[in-house]
Amino acid sequence: MRELKIAIVPLQRLGDGVISLVLANNLHQNNYSVTLIHGFMHQINHWFEFDIKPYPNNDELENILENFDIVLMDMCTPLVLSKSEEQQKIISKKYIFYAVGNLNECFINDHSERLTSRLGKEFQPLFASIAQGCRTIKFDKDDSMVDNMKHYCQKTLKLNYVSHRTGIKIPTDIKFQKNNKRVVIAPTSSLEKKNWGRNKFILLARLFKVKGYKPIFAVSMSERQEWEKILNNEFELPEFKSIQLYAEYLYESLGFIGNDSGGGHVASLMGVPVLTIVSSSKKINFRWRPGWGENAVVAPSFTFKFKGHRYWHHFLTIRKVFNQFSYLIEKNAQKSL
Repeated sequence: MRELKIAIVPLQRLGDGVISLVLANNLHQNNYSVTLIHGFMHQINHWFEFDIKPYPNNDELENILENFDIVLMDMCTPLVLSKSEEQQKIISKKYIFYAVGNLNECFINDHSERLTSRLGKEFQPLFASIAQGCRTIKFDKDDSMVDNMKHYCQKTLKLNYVSHRTGIKIPTDIKFQKNNKRVVIAPTSSLEKKNWGRNKFILLARLFKVKGYKPIFAVSMSERQEWEKILNNEFELPEFKSIQLYAEYLYESLGFIGNDSGGGHVASLMGVPVLTIVSSSKKINFRWRPGWGENAVVAPSFTFKFKGHRYWHHFLTIRKVFNQFSYLIEKNAQKSL
């Protein structure tokens, strides 16, 4: 009996791409032929045993997906969002929709009959559970999304072999924490309201420098021009033209500090200690925190809302963030002994 060919099309954000590696690896370990389609993750395709392809334009994507036996797709991918509501309902009968957020009930379908007709009854043991895989990737609110993705593989897809691992094979020519004083600071995210603030991060970097560390800043290519002006050569701002270069740089650094963003997931994937800054103490165990290695979340001691705006930045001090990071690094060092 041949391997079933499965395509996975997650959300195209960086963090979602990293977390989808868990789904891809679990299916691969259970002897499915897996192809992950993602605009960032394909840049480190050679670090994995399964295949990772770039996200093409929507018309080309639909043609490509015809070559797969099963397609698992997040309901908020660019392809789906480009369609009308009626068209979305139609393709939800063609692809198995899942969601990292809430899943629209009209997209929940049992694909058993369709797959039996397409593949034959002899393949039913291989796709019986996957055919009923339409659901949200939410199981336990206190678990990270990495853990919740593992639960999806175990409880919904009912795979025999399940873990939180991604199967990543880090190149041997780079050395873990080679630059053991270098701290990567990522001051931006997809939403301004999640950001601690440029001045806060700069003051934090100055404190790190005084304490003998080497803080550097990391931003996207589209943000570089703005941050070159902000930093005015006070701190290094390396240029990362690919996720591979960024991941390798993180791997050789001491640790990572940033807002809730994709960079934290990449650092966590590489096993680097991650400190994530969030806007409220209620988010200490938030689902989207990094899911591998040694990581922690730091929040302000107090917040309040006024006229629809949450005020929190001034209630999270530079010293608290520095101390939390120092504790995290010490804890990681002790585990390595």
